[in-house]
Amino acid sequence: MEASYFKNAPSLVVIDDFLASSALSELRRFCEEATVWKSQYGNGYVGAFLSEGFCPRVLLAVADELRRAMPGVIGDHALIQAWAFKYDQRMRGINLHADLAKVNVNFWITPDAACEDRETGG
Repeated sequence: MEASYFKNAPSLVVIDDFLASSALSELRRFCEEATVWKSQYGNGYVGAFLSEGFCPRVLLAVADELRRAMPGVIGDHALIQAWAFKYDQRMRGINLHADLAKVNVNFWITPDAACEDRETGG
């Protein structure tokens, strides 16, 4: 992963099926059942943030494992922010954007069976 990260410009790696199935299940369960969804957005989604309760143990463990597995990318950078969004599929969702971070890791954890349009990922 690290070699791919530095080889691609801009530094970017896309990995499908990155999380172990048990970790993915645990993260999905947290996102489905937790009552941390406090931020509402006009485009039809809600958000949850690390400082407001979005801190599932599995996510913290993944961050720690990534730091150890990719010392050249993550180095001494600590996890200082994490968030998640839940969408209403009838609405537009989050706008295209870039996050300000030294290293940014994104997970899309929706089950493949929920994808109604394989051409667009929607």
